[in-house]
Amino acid sequence: MKNLFFVTASILWACSTTFVFADGSPQATARANTACRPAMNPCTRMHELNLRLQNEWRMTTLNLEKGKISAQKAEQLRSTLKSILEREAHYFSNNGLSDLTTDQQNQLNRMLIRISNS
Repeated sequence: MKNLFFVTASILWACSTTFVFADGSPQATARANTACRPAMNPCTRMHELNLRLQNEWRMTTLNLEKGKISAQKAEQLRSTLKSILEREAHYFSNNGLSDLTTDQQNQLNRMLIRISNS
């Protein structure tokens, strides 16, 4: 019974990927890769903000490793980044799981600028 299930699943998987890659063009492959996952649109305000948050987190870690900032300062910066992320999540849920408004993005960007300057 298990073997029948795995054979059936394998055949279904093979057929579904064959049709997707039959075209072979990069556009068809991109459509197939994004169609199955409702990932964040790279053109949204949230995505832009999340990229900045990731960059700030990475820069904080690098500066800590290089000795440019103390562990206490790194922890303070990380807690501020976490609060920005929590505020972003709050805005997102208040917007009905939709993108941030321009005003919300500007407010969070100003908070990130303050972190970058410190």
